[in-house]
Amino acid sequence: YVRFTKSLYGVYSTMEDELDRCAKTSSKSTSDGSDGSQENVTRIEIDDDVSNLSEALKDQQSPVAYFWNRHSEILRRSELLQKDILAVSADEKLGDEASYSKATLEYMQAIREAGNKDRKDRSGRLLGHAYTRYLADLMGGSVLA
Repeated sequence: YVRFTKSLYGVYSTMEDELDRCAKTSSKSTSDGSDGSQENVTRIEIDDDVSNLSEALKDQQSPVAYFWNRHSEILRRSELLQKDILAVSADEKLGDEASYSKATLEYMQAIREAGNKDRKDRSGRLLGHAYTRYLADLMGGSVLA
């Protein structure tokens, strides 16, 4: 149980750190000089022509920032996983990456790479990781069925 939960902790803490970094980077890069907080984001009027969506969103938050700023409060898991691990094994070292399996380390690295690329081009690679983890782990995939 501890080894599995610790692997989940490594994945979630890495993903949540990257999501936080993408949200902050997107906030700093708003073109209107605002701080990027939701209160300062301009409402976008979009007509029936969906082709205008990408142009309208160009100067707004990245897809990752938009998602994470709206849902991070209810989705965050790393702190809860940390509490679970420490309740069962109080002497567990959570920050020690040497104790993660090779597969977990590779997954954590893939998440970091996705975050780095998302910050560079304001894309949504991290959304795939978030979708998989939050829907599969938290909802048992039932939403996907």
